[in-house]
Amino acid sequence: SITHEGYPSLALYFNSVKIWHSCYPNMVFFADGPTILYRAVKAIKKGEQLTITFIDDVELWKSTPLRQDYILKTRFYFCKCERCRQPDLARSMHCNSCGNDTVLHYPAADCWVCAT
Repeated sequence: SITHEGYPSLALYFNSVKIWHSCYPNMVFFADGPTILYRAVKAIKKGEQLTITFIDDVELWKSTPLRQDYILKTRFYFCKCERCRQPDLARSMHCNSCGNDTVLHYPAADCWVCAT
């Protein structure tokens, strides 16, 4: 969070409005006085959308439905970033049919499917 004279503050920076949110961002940012600095956290292809996350690390570790609900309540939009559209690989369950831990939730279809 940014503070000014001890009070929590918000600011709008011209270049920042061109950067989108993602639950799997390709950049991070931090404030250095009145300047916002951005740093790539993975390779960014030419023409690829620049992304940061609008939520904190604790929220990023949550399941897709919980992240989407949090973003909807705090940012007033339903997140449809690449990570939110893909199966949640961190939360696989045991499949009774094949015996592997490969049952994944597919948020777009709101269903659980074995990946094998």
